Amino acid sequence: MPLGKVYSVYNDLRTHTGALVILGIGVVFLVATILQAAFHVFSPAEDLAGILVAVTMLFFGMGLILFFFSRMFKRLADIASEIENDETLRDDIEEPGCENPEQGSATTMDSERKD
Repeated sequence: MPLGKVYSVYNDLRTHTGALVILGIGVVFLVATILQAAFHVFSPAEDLAGILVAVTMLFFGMGLILFFFSRMFKRLADIASEIENDETLRDDIEEPGCENPEQGSATTMDSERKD
């Protein structure tokens, strides 16, 4: 029975791209906020400046959180690749003095039993 979709450690759910897009939108809103504060380019409504500041902060906050997640996914992928390539953690390494790696230490136990 299939358990569902399996995600790789190298699939970071596109958080880095999402972070860059959301930070870019935040920069656009920051420029709009600065233009509104300096030149009153948009409507003269008093609430617009507060709304622009709030939306800018939301986009910067979400972008920074996604950027943090992308960095953590990158570190986890590096750790996973180190573990995959670590020779000391491999199970198929032969024991010294053993001709057949499948027998392992069972040969010493058999010889002890015969004595």
